[in-house]
Order: sequence, then C-alpha cells, then structure tokens
Amino acid sequence: MKLAIDEFSKAERIPLLFDQSESQIILYHMVRLLHNYLAAAKMLVDHTRTLINDWYRDTQFIDEYKHQVNVRFSNNTLSGFIEDLRNYALHYSLPVTGFRLEVRNDPKTRQQTGRVTFFIEKKTLLQWSNWSKGKQFMRVAGVEIAIEQLVDDYYRQIVDFHAWIHHSPEEIHADDLEWLRDMDQRLKRLLKRQDSRQDLAKWF
Repeated sequence: MKLAIDEFSKAERIPLLFDQSESQIILYHMVRLLHNYLAAAKMLVDHTRTLINDWYRDTQFIDEYKHQVNVRFSNNTLSGFIEDLRNYALHYSLPVTGFRLEVRNDPKTRQQTGRVTFFIEKKTLLQWSNWSKGKQFMRVAGVEIAIEQLVDDYYRQIVDFHAWIHHSPEEIHADDLEWLRDMDQRLKRLLKRQDSRQDLAKWF
C-alpha cells in the first residue's frame, strides 16, 4: 500500500489524480489494497494465536503470550479500530476513500515536493452501527482518517509484538538451538572431509 502511495506521489503521476476517470481507477485500487491489508491483518492475528496455542499449550510461555496480548491490545484503540474496520470492509461496505495533494517545502534543498494523502471518510464509517472495539478511535479521529498514517502506526505495533514473540522462544529453546547449531557444524565438517576424500581419490 505504501508503495502505491509512493508511486502516485511521483511528479509524473500526480496529474492523473486530476483526471476524473483516472482518479476513480486510482481510488479503486487504494480501496482494494486497503481491503487486502485489513484481511491480512486479521489473518495474521488468527494464525499467530493458533500456532502459539498449538506449539506452547503446556508451557509457561502461553501465559506470558496471553499477558502480552492483553497488555498490548486489550485496550488498544488503534488495533480495535483495525479489527472493526476489517469487519466493516468485509461484511458491510468498502470504505469511501478520497485524496488530497500536499505540497511540502524542503528546508535543505528549497524544493517543493508533492505528497498524496489518501484518506477514509469518517462520516461514511459512522453509518455502520456495529462499531465496538473501534468506538474510542472513532471518537477522537478527524473527519479524514489518513490511510498511510493508519497503516504505519499499526505496522509498528505488530512488528514490535512479533519481535517479542520471536525473541522469547529463542530463550525457551536455547538448549535445543545450541544442540542444532552443534549438529550443523558437525555435519559441515563431515561433508568437508567426505569432499576431501573424493578429491583425493581422483588422483589415483
């Protein structure tokens, strides 16, 4: 999605936004990308929960995992909004999007650059009556909800959470990983000796 925004913010692409036909096509693609992003976000949550429950059901890590989920996401207005927005987009309606062009002045180069901000119209979201976890976010959101900012903020939260997930099992499986590294080194040495013997045999 960010790649698409970067692409449409290029100087040679910006004129397309002022062509009614082209702009509608661009907005269609932004809605499509947003829809896919929301579906993928929910899929990642479900898959992660299933894997952790399957692999660590009888370990202490499952309790720590549940604690981290509670601390990080139970009262998290952004993640609640993403979850509700996913249900809105998949089961009610595709969110209405718009765009505006912002011209920025670079203080170092003194050059003007354009950046396209794609946004979701809050008023269209309010027509849905099933907001639950996303209510608090909706209360403080402006009339335009910038898609890029939304994606960036949620991405940082999820990356941080999954960094914790990947780090914790490394501690739990430290002995197993050490054994695996040792076996890997032994195998490499064995294969190296085997290759040396084969090379030597070629001379006789």
